[in-house]
Amino acid sequence: MDGLGFLEEWRAADRVGVSVAAWRWAVASGMVPAADGPGGCWSAGAVADVDREGVRAALVGCSAGAAAELLTGALGDPLPVGRPGVTAWMVGDLVEAGVLVWLGGDRRTPAVHRDQVRALARRRDLPALLDRHTRLGPDQAARRLGVRRTEVDHLVRLRMLRTVGTGEVDFGRARGGVVEVPLYAGRDVAEQGRAFGSAGGVEVADALLEGGGVLGIVAPSRDATQHIDR
Repeated sequence: MDGLGFLEEWRAADRVGVSVAAWRWAVASGMVPAADGPGGCWSAGAVADVDREGVRAALVGCSAGAAAELLTGALGDPLPVGRPGVTAWMVGDLVEAGVLVWLGGDRRTPAVHRDQVRALARRRDLPALLDRHTRLGPDQAARRLGVRRTEVDHLVRLRMLRTVGTGEVDFGRARGGVVEVPLYAGRDVAEQGRAFGSAGGVEVADALLEGGGVLGIVAPSRDATQHIDR
């Protein structure tokens, strides 16, 4: 829409002389006013008033993998019992949920702002946010529930857990390299954990095998996957 005096995101960034990632962060942090034109575009006047050097200096990019390491470290070292580490795809889930700002790259494993990740890492409700907005692989779900991986498979067969997507895990060349695994909504896994109550490990497995889910395990919430299903 440049001909009409309005600039799309990439044109606005180019006009100012900064990267699209820097422009996105400047908009998200309030350094640049929200789009004032149709279709999410900016007027030429609004772009002309932008502090280019300030926008450039404000960008401190961070890969999804580095963000995952920062958030995992914030959970505790060693990790608390029942709390899996954060993965790159979970960082993508946090972007999808609007918790973190997408600066660029693959939206499944996006680039984000390091300072925003550090601020998130300081939040006392970080575990609850992860349960609410992210997806877990089978091994992560097993750790979250305090059971073996095979018990997670039982929950899936009993339709107590629903697959909401897939993610890639690099097990190393000796163990097969990059493998695609099913993902489950963190809120559904947390809900199953609450249903388990004080039961854990072998007791959960026995209950699943003998009673087919008689612990009162709840079915996945219908809306649990709406914002993260791919």
